[in-house]
Amino acid sequence: MPNMLVFAQVGVAQLALARGRQEAQRLARMAGRGVDFVVCDTEFSIIAAIELAWPTTAGDTAEDVKRA
Repeated sequence: MPNMLVFAQVGVAQLALARGRQEAQRLARMAGRGVDFVVCDTEFSIIAAIELAWPTTAGDTAEDVKRA
């Protein structure tokens, strides 16, 4: 991934702040959660947020919101 920046163990709060105030308010209930990796371009725009997890059959609403 040339010219990309990869960050590990990033909190959802930091992702929301990068996207703007409205997004931060929407994701405030997910404080304390995070993703395993975030890929950004050279201007620090978020390209992808990656979470490594085992498949599960039980749906967790907070996890569904984070995936969206």
